[in-house]
Amino acid sequence: MKNPIFPLLGLLVVTLAGCTTPGGVNTVGSATPTPAFIQDRRVVTDPYLASDIRVLGIRQTRVSGDLLKIEIVLLNTTGSDRQIHYKVEWQDNAGMTIASPTGGWRVAELKSEEQTAIAAIAISPSATDFTIKLQE
Repeated sequence: MKNPIFPLLGLLVVTLAGCTTPGGVNTVGSATPTPAFIQDRRVVTDPYLASDIRVLGIRQTRVSGDLLKIEIVLLNTTGSDRQIHYKVEWQDNAGMTIASPTGGWRVAELKSEEQTAIAAIAISPSATDFTIKLQE
């Protein structure tokens, strides 16, 4: 009579062997990696604000079929909340500024040491690029 424990023991060994893979690496790291700052000619800011507010990323896509949408992710590197003013200017493929009735200055609240996304949508399908201006 065969002992039923041996097949179960064999199954347990195979199962445990699958949990450890050769070359597997356990890593420990920060849950919030250090952000990489980027410089982009489309972001214009005054020197004082540039030392406190950093651009982490710029994304763009087309919405409603043909309107350019942008999102700029900013990081407030200071220990206090900041209020900034921003304005987006849209350009066509010749580099000419497109007049916009909604092109005035807007306000954004940036919390201390947090990321904030600013989004805007062009009003004309001829917009192919943009400039965002930041000031205090």
